[in-house]
Amino acid sequence: MKPKLVSSGGFRIDRAKALEKLREFQTPDPELFMLPWIRAAVAGGAKRISLDLARTGDFTMSFDGAPVRPDAADPSVALFGVNPDPRVRFLAIGILAALRLKPKLVTLASGSGKERRCLRLGMAGDSFEAQEAETSDTILWVIPWEGVPADRWHVKVLEACGACPARLEVGATKIDPFTGEGAVGKLVVDGGRRIWVEPAKREPAIDMFHHGVLSGFWRPRGPIPVSGFVDDPGFSLDASATTVVRNDAFRDANEAVQRAAEDFAVELLAGGWRDDALSSAWVARLRRNRSKLPPRVEEAL
Repeated sequence: MKPKLVSSGGFRIDRAKALEKLREFQTPDPELFMLPWIRAAVAGGAKRISLDLARTGDFTMSFDGAPVRPDAADPSVALFGVNPDPRVRFLAIGILAALRLKPKLVTLASGSGKERRCLRLGMAGDSFEAQEAETSDTILWVIPWEGVPADRWHVKVLEACGACPARLEVGATKIDPFTGEGAVGKLVVDGGRRIWVEPAKREPAIDMFHHGVLSGFWRPRGPIPVSGFVDDPGFSLDASATTVVRNDAFRDANEAVQRAAEDFAVELLAGGWRDDALSSAWVARLRRNRSKLPPRVEEAL
């Protein structure tokens, strides 16, 4: 079926002005324009996300979950207006980052059946069309994309998405959501927030993820030395949507990590720790901090 044209033309405002606006939403690395798109996918309930870079330089990303109205992700709408759906802002930030690489075409298609639409932003002009397709997945293309070599790009995405709650396919690499199975630690799922704590090998550090994408870290100062991660959709991000803001949501997550650390310590001590160097050294650290430990952890020692 030939796509039906819904509207065409440039951005609702001049593209140069839109790109100028990007300076307020500057992403540190434009080659990683797909990271905001991964956030959008996770925020929409995606269970699987696939990313691929072809030899021709064409980049493709697809994911399931709730569809999004593509024209709402037009950067001139998402970044200059107000939209209650955070996914469109993530998609728009990624689109504008991709445009900094000067591709021939960036497209976003989403929806199913007669409701499926496709937004095209390219050197030859922009359009918003009806599109019939067998899939209901949301699909994004960047054609062509001459960014970092595929092997380096794959590594960067995998490093940034280690706590992604969706099944992630990056090229030929497939990674299931982290469960902690077989590891010494504790996974806590509270609503949309996921926390993993484990004995800190050296200085404690907690990676912060927002909708499955790494967004900073902090060093917990509590008496129980743990490392791990917290993936919290309630985090607030800075203007570039890359770094967690240290506000009430951050402090609430910090307190939740401390509670998880306390629960983990009690469970580990009550059940007997593994007879290995890490567990033994960690328990020795707890004993050295005995006077500062919460009462129930001290009792378990």
